Amino acid sequence: EFRKLIDHETQKKIEKEQAIQLVKDFLVREGLVRLGKGEAFGPVRVCSLQRDRETEEDLPGEQSVLLQSVKLGREFAGKPVVNSMISVYFHPDNREVLGIKHWNWTSVSTKEAPERLTPIKRQKEVESAVTRRMQGACAKLERAEVTRVTRAWFQTEDELIPVLAFEVEIKRTDEKGNTSPRYHTEYVNLVGDDEALRPAGR
Repeated sequence: EFRKLIDHETQKKIEKEQAIQLVKDFLVREGLVRLGKGEAFGPVRVCSLQRDRETEEDLPGEQSVLLQSVKLGREFAGKPVVNSMISVYFHPDNREVLGIKHWNWTSVSTKEAPERLTPIKRQKEVESAVTRRMQGACAKLERAEVTRVTRAWFQTEDELIPVLAFEVEIKRTDEKGNTSPRYHTEYVNLVGDDEALRPAGR
């Protein structure tokens, strides 16, 4: 992780597509991201940090831009690596990089590329694992429902592991009958013990 202090502000913002390309070019040029065979940048999120502009006229509604950021996801073999991403923070005026933060971005070399694309676990094993997870996530008076299932990868310290990602909606009904949902995602290791999916913060 790398950060610099912000020393000036602007009213300019770089357009979304231009900001994305700027960050991709920077990461590749500086060797901070090396895309191996089968790897690609994944979903992108572009944000900006703004604050009310201080002027002598004190006009309302005017804001200055302190920085912009681009967060890039990662894909392997056309599927997302769910716990791997990188963010770059930069000033839109001079395009100076102000910060970099990455989560579990370990590029795959040809020799290290996982070959086991076929799940080992049977359907009943996966269903049993999901049921246990949902029961553990639910408190009393709550009901859980799987809303979406996707194939994905999970980056550990040593390798990419194929997983199923279950998006879960948990609903709680209070004494007055009002229902409030919350959401989270459960991951099931398709080729081994789910203990391997414990976060590898890097």
